[in-house]
Amino acid sequence: MSDTDVKMWKSKLTRESQTTFELLFTLNESSWSKVASLESDGKGGASKGWGESLDQLLYKNLELQQFALETELLDKTFLIQDELELPDWQITTESKKIGDYQAQKAIWTVEESVQKFGSDDKTVEQRAIVAWYTTEIPIPQGPDRYWGLPGLILELKNGPITYICDQVIINAVEPVKIKRPKNGQKVTAEEFEQIAQEKQEEILKKYNKSGKKG
Repeated sequence: MSDTDVKMWKSKLTRESQTTFELLFTLNESSWSKVASLESDGKGGASKGWGESLDQLLYKNLELQQFALETELLDKTFLIQDELELPDWQITTESKKIGDYQAQKAIWTVEESVQKFGSDDKTVEQRAIVAWYTTEIPIPQGPDRYWGLPGLILELKNGPITYICDQVIINAVEPVKIKRPKNGQKVTAEEFEQIAQEKQEEILKKYNKSGKKG
């Protein structure tokens, strides 16, 4: 392709891999949800995987250390309610400017069991989740299920996923109305993981490796 075509496709792929979310928060509560897009007609925007919903709604209660997540799995709605994990953040001395705020770096090192493709053997690997937070907004909130730092998380990177805050509105004229999920079959996080695993195994039994029905 010509340089112009390459630039066009790179720009298109970048736009389609981005999703805009909204974090509404108070000191102890928050809700995290996708912002409606004009490209929701299937012509643009990130696509759903077999076991995920980009329209999910997450509610966090930091005081109770609990969360509620309304999500979909193969067109069925679930309401996951469980304890909220407190990340073991290690605060560093590294800092940088994000927008108008001075941010500091924190790292959470997690261990995960990884199974190699085509093998039953599993290995334990470490992965670093990097967050940048600002004490200029002394609220221990953040995107998705991340929280627990002495300031609002403005940027976070977990593997191929990066969250970047591009706008902060403090003391808005209208009072903050935290969204609470209420629809779906109530399950714990462990129960949902088991259901997802069973559904995945059902699908794999129906299709062979070439993608055709067996």
